[in-house]
Amino acid sequence: MAALTLFEIRLPLHVLNHLQNPLYHKLDGRRKQTYFGSYYQVSQYHKVLAGLYQKYGPLVRQNFGSNPVVHVFEPDDIKTVYMSEGTMPHVVPLQETVQVFREQNKLSPGLGNINGEEWYKLRSAIRKMILRPKEMHYYLPFVNSVAMDFVKHINKKKDSEGVVNGLKDEVAKWSQESAGMVCFEERLGCMDDGPNELRAQKMVDANKLIFELSGQLKFSLPIYKYISTPKWRQLKEAEEFVYSTTVGYVTTTITKLQGGISNNKYTFMAYLLGREELTRNDVTVLTLSLFADGLSTTVPVLIYNLYCLATNPEAQNKAYNEISSATRKGEEISSEILNRTILYERARSPFLPQLVFSVNQASAGPPLPPISRVPVRLHPLPAP
Repeated sequence: MAALTLFEIRLPLHVLNHLQNPLYHKLDGRRKQTYFGSYYQVSQYHKVLAGLYQKYGPLVRQNFGSNPVVHVFEPDDIKTVYMSEGTMPHVVPLQETVQVFREQNKLSPGLGNINGEEWYKLRSAIRKMILRPKEMHYYLPFVNSVAMDFVKHINKKKDSEGVVNGLKDEVAKWSQESAGMVCFEERLGCMDDGPNELRAQKMVDANKLIFELSGQLKFSLPIYKYISTPKWRQLKEAEEFVYSTTVGYVTTTITKLQGGISNNKYTFMAYLLGREELTRNDVTVLTLSLFADGLSTTVPVLIYNLYCLATNPEAQNKAYNEISSATRKGEEISSEILNRTILYERARSPFLPQLVFSVNQASAGPPLPPISRVPVRLHPLPAP
């Protein structure tokens, strides 16, 4: 079978059952595929999706028992879904197991497990710090220094043939170190070849286990919600490690702030603590999301982009030349360089500003809504 790259989202059928939604017309009359029990292994789910796409096309209805869902494969259709969400999209839990864990431990649910006004409140509280370029430029020197150290770290990890084994784990350590500088303005030592790096690796392993077990529990009877099963206990232990590690960082930073030894540091944490609408629990979980979620978002995106560049040398050369033309040799990327580059891209392509404008408009019809990302096993990309 030829290599196939798929982009896929899942959403309940009822969200398409209104005429205002253009995808409804494309789905009407389309063949459906029904799921009865565990007739495939979760670890092979990516192959099942590829088979659905090849057999039925870019829009597929699938019945999971009495719960019909729609698989959306076509990038243009996915764009339609995301651009129709409105200002308060309704999203089902990104990982139901995380929601259950936080409910059982009386933790703040976090942005990924709430909707409506409550979601908007938390989202608005951090919007200034994560979306405004002026605010983000403050952190640019921090992430630059981590990036330079990461290059040195990778060079040390290369074998005699210049290959870095376990590159994804090394990128995950960079993600933690970089996020740590943004959240806590402290170097965590995730690439220092000592005990701090071992702790960072344990975070990586725990995150992998959480995703793997969440995928397995997603496609099983939800007994774990009522009875503590072996897989649930494993997942809970991994969640507790990730949570306790992050809480340790948060507590240390808050102690320094309250003790008056911040020296004008810890901007992000001070901002969150100063928001009256946020509880200490909210602050902890929001910081956990920013710090740890990159392990399952930033890391695979970067790895995939590196893979695409490695398998398309002409694109790699183009990217290199564009970056080189915007910077001088040995020069760090500054906010001024970023601003110039972004303005140039906007002038060259009107799509970006139009996309930003469209996303900020209220949807003309009913929103297209619960979108579910299904966590399953991690799969290596084939060698270029």
